[in-house]
Amino acid sequence: MRCFGYEDLPQRMHGAGAHSLDNIMTLQLDVHCWFDKLELWFEAVVSGLQIVSPYAECLQDGKENTYNICATERAHLWTCKPNPIEFKSAYPDLPLPNPAYLRIHAACCRVAHLSGAGEYMDKILEDLEDTLVLSKDGSSAHILSFALQPYGQEVAVI
Repeated sequence: MRCFGYEDLPQRMHGAGAHSLDNIMTLQLDVHCWFDKLELWFEAVVSGLQIVSPYAECLQDGKENTYNICATERAHLWTCKPNPIEFKSAYPDLPLPNPAYLRIHAACCRVAHLSGAGEYMDKILEDLEDTLVLSKDGSSAHILSFALQPYGQEVAVI
């Protein structure tokens, strides 16, 4: 992240910082799965600009906290609200999703999709679901590594 200009982001996301309110969003189950699999993301609508993207429908000018839902598959957008959407909170003192985090996620989604990395991730996920026992020769080490990744973060004791 430092290479992309986010100098303090690794430190902010370390330990309990990953669970800060500006890094939390409630999503419908299928949308959450696509978001995690880098198949769905949010692109900020910039006032005064009409952004043309092959991944979104109905792009419009917008305002702060307004996003277009974009996806690698048009069918993913069918269950979503129409574009653009505005993030709101019933509690104004609580933060909305951090726009920088959403920009980073959107960039990762576009890179994964355009580079073919998304297909590789799908293959690992399929292997993980289908594998009940790891191979003795170590050829399934990538599956174990991927499965253990969420547990590799440090636990912060406060």
